[in-house]
Amino acid sequence: MRVFKRILSCEPVARVAGMVRAGGVVELTGVWGSSAPMLAAAVGQMKQRPVLVVVSGPDEADAAADDIEV
Repeated sequence: MRVFKRILSCEPVARVAGMVRAGGVVELTGVWGSSAPMLAAAVGQMKQRPVLVVVSGPDEADAAADDIEV
């Protein structure tokens, strides 16, 4: 949990969260591995709202859900 708190206070994460507006869409490229779900979870936590993560298939969806849960 301590690591996640450090992520929430990270300036680049705050910048991404600032791009998210009500009903808005933010597309991030070049984010790979567990960093993509982690970033989505951080933005959702900062904005106190649901975040939709789009992945390429069921296996990737399971992996992303596992990463967010951890």
